[in-house]
Amino acid sequence: MNNIALTIWVLLTVLLGLFSCRDTPRDNPYDPATEVLLVEVLSPGDSSVFEARAEITFRVSATTGFDNAPAGKVFEWRSSISGLLSTSSEFTTDSLPPGDHRITVTVTDSLDRKGSKAIRVIILKVPDYGVAITTPPGDTAFIVGSTFTPAVREYVKQGTTIIGRLWTFGAGSGIPDTKTADPGPVVWNAAGTFILIYQLVDNLGRIAADTLTVEVLSESVPPFVEITSPAADTAIVSGDSLRLEALEIKTVARIAHRGWIYPEGSGLEDLQDSLAVAGWRKFSTPGIFEIIYRVMDLLGVPAADTVRITVNDTLPPPIVVIIRPASDDTTVVAGDSIRFEGFLVPNQAPTVSRTWSYGAGSGIAADSLVQPGWRRFNNPGVFRVTFTASDLSGRSSQDSLVVRVIANQPPAASITTPTGNISIGNGVSLNFTATDSDPENRPRLRYWLWGTGSGITPSAADSLANAGSRAFNVNGNFTVSFNVVDDKGLRAADSLTVTVSNNQPPVARISSPSVDTTVAAWSRMVFTSNDSDPDGSIVGRTWSFDAASGVDGSGETGAATGPKYIGATGTFKIIHTVVDNFFASDADTLLLTVLANSRPTALIVSPVGLLSIARGDSLDFFGTDSDSDGTIALRVWTYGTGSGLAPDSTSAPDYRKFNTAGSFTVIYTVRDNLGGEVADSVQVTVAP
Repeated sequence: MNNIALTIWVLLTVLLGLFSCRDTPRDNPYDPATEVLLVEVLSPGDSSVFEARAEITFRVSATTGFDNAPAGKVFEWRSSISGLLSTSSEFTTDSLPPGDHRITVTVTDSLDRKGSKAIRVIILKVPDYGVAITTPPGDTAFIVGSTFTPAVREYVKQGTTIIGRLWTFGAGSGIPDTKTADPGPVVWNAAGTFILIYQLVDNLGRIAADTLTVEVLSESVPPFVEITSPAADTAIVSGDSLRLEALEIKTVARIAHRGWIYPEGSGLEDLQDSLAVAGWRKFSTPGIFEIIYRVMDLLGVPAADTVRITVNDTLPPPIVVIIRPASDDTTVVAGDSIRFEGFLVPNQAPTVSRTWSYGAGSGIAADSLVQPGWRRFNNPGVFRVTFTASDLSGRSSQDSLVVRVIANQPPAASITTPTGNISIGNGVSLNFTATDSDPENRPRLRYWLWGTGSGITPSAADSLANAGSRAFNVNGNFTVSFNVVDDKGLRAADSLTVTVSNNQPPVARISSPSVDTTVAAWSRMVFTSNDSDPDGSIVGRTWSFDAASGVDGSGETGAATGPKYIGATGTFKIIHTVVDNFFASDADTLLLTVLANSRPTALIVSPVGLLSIARGDSLDFFGTDSDSDGTIALRVWTYGTGSGLAPDSTSAPDYRKFNTAGSFTVIYTVRDNLGGEVADSVQVTVAP
C-alpha cells in the first residue's frame, strides 16, 4: 500500500501542475460586469401573420453570454404601431391593430445589463368582403410531383350571396381551374414559378381575390451548412466557453428552420438557439458531446454539421487499485463468497463512473461501488474480475485479478464405535463415536439416526460425533447412521446394523474375598471372581478400585487380579464388571476396609546391581528388614522361575549356586505381623 500511495501522490502532483499551467485560448471574451444579455423570442415566430382580434402569446427568454445563466428582471415589449405592450416575460393580447408591427423586447437584469430582440408580426384587417388563402400560408416552393390541398377563408357578410368562385394555378402549371372553395389535392407536375389565385364574386358584382407565388423545382439540393467555430473537434476544460457559429448557404429553397442541438448531459440541452451565430456557450459538465447545427429549407430538405467537444474534468484522471482480495489469483469453492474492496482517486468525484465486472459466466451482476463487499461465486470456472473507473472525458483506469472457483467435494463420515454390525440383548446400552472430515475443511452439520422403530428419543447429543451411550429396549434390526452435511449441502453417511434380541444378563461374583473384608495396610491382596452367564458366554471383565485407594485396575481383565497393595486407610469399593456376548453386563461390589499399618522395609544388601555370572558360579545373598510398628512375621527369598533353587526363609541364606543359564529375578519378600508386605529384587543373568 505504501508504494501505491506514493505512486498516486506523484501522479496527482504532476497532473495538478499541468492543469494549473494550462492555456485557455477559448476563454469567453465577455466581461461579466458589462456584457449584454442574449435575448430570444420564443413566441410568436418571426414574420407571423394573424388576423385582427386573434389572441397572440408573446414569450421571451434571456441568458448571460458569459455563463449562459438565466437572466432578466425587467421586460419591456414595444410595438412600432401600438407602443408599450407589456412589462412581463410572457403575456397574451388580442388588441394589436392591423398593420405590419415591429415588436421589440428589451430585457434588463439586476446589474442593469441589457439585451434586446425584434421580430415582425403582421396583423391583417378583417375585411367586410374578401378572401385569404390559408393553405399554403404564404409564398412557397415544392418539388415536381408534390401534392397539397389549397384552402381559403372567405369574408362575406350575412345576406350576401356568392355567385362565383375560381381557383387558378398559373399559366403553364397544367392544373385545371376549379370553381369550388375546396379544390381537393393538387399535384404540381411542371417546374416553374406560378401565381396561385383565388377569386370570389357576390350578387352585387363585387370581386375579391388573394394571390401567392408557388415555386415548383425540378430537383432538391440540400442547403450547405458548416460549423465554423469551433472549426474542428475541440478539447476544453470544464468551465471554459466556446463560441458557436455556423455558415449556411441556400441552394434551391430558402432556409425556413435552423437550430443548434445540444446533447443530454452537456448542461445546454434546454437551450433553444435558433440563430447561426449562437455565441459563447459555457461547458460546465465534463464529457464528450456531439454538437449539431441543423437547418431545413422550405422543401423540408435538411442539412447538418457536427463538431465533437471534449470537456475534460479539472480533476486528474482516475486511478484504481483492487486492495481486497490482496492476491492476484484467488481460489474458492463454488458457493463461497469473496469480499471485494477497491481504492479510487479521486474517490468522491461525481464525474467518475465505477464498474466492477466479475467475469463472463460468473452470474454476478456488475457493481458501481468502490467497496462492493461480499460477492458469492456459485459457478465453477476461472473468472477475470476487473475494477474500472472512467471520467466523462473518456479517461479511465483498470485493475484486475483472477478468481478460480472449484466444485465442492463431499465430506466423509465413519462410525468408529461400534466397529461394525453388532448383536446385543434387549435393554443393553451401546456407546457411539464417529469421525468426519471435509476435503475443503468446510463447516459441517452432524446428526445420528437410530433406526426406525428403535424407540430411541432424539437428543442434543445426536448432533455430536461422539454421541455417547444409547439404550436399545426394542427387539429388532435397526440401521444406525452417522450423517454429515457440509455448508453447501453435500452429504456423507456411515451406518451399521444393531440387532436387538432377548438375552439373560450375566452374573458377576467376587469369590475372593467372598465377603466384605478388613485388612491391614500394605497387605498383599489378590481378587478373584466366579462369573457365569445363563444363555451365553462372558466376553469381557474389568476390575475398578476407588481412586482414593491408590490402586490402578485398568489392566485387570481376567477372573483374578495381580497382587494389590493398599497403603491408604479407609473403606474402599472394589467393583468387578462382566459383559456377555450380547453386551449385557453385571457387576459385583466388595467393600474393603484397610486399617492403619506401617509398611515394613526390605533391602537386599548382597548382591547389588545388575549381575552377570557364569553357569555354576555362586552368589552370596544377604538382606536386611525392619518394621516400625510391629514385628517381621515372614521372610522369603525366591530365585526366579527356572533357576532350580528352592526358596529360603531367612534374611541371610548365604551362597547359592546357579547351575542353569538364563535371566532370573531374585526377590526378597518381608511380611509384618499384621500382613503388611514389601519386597526388594535384583536381576541375575547366568551365562551358558
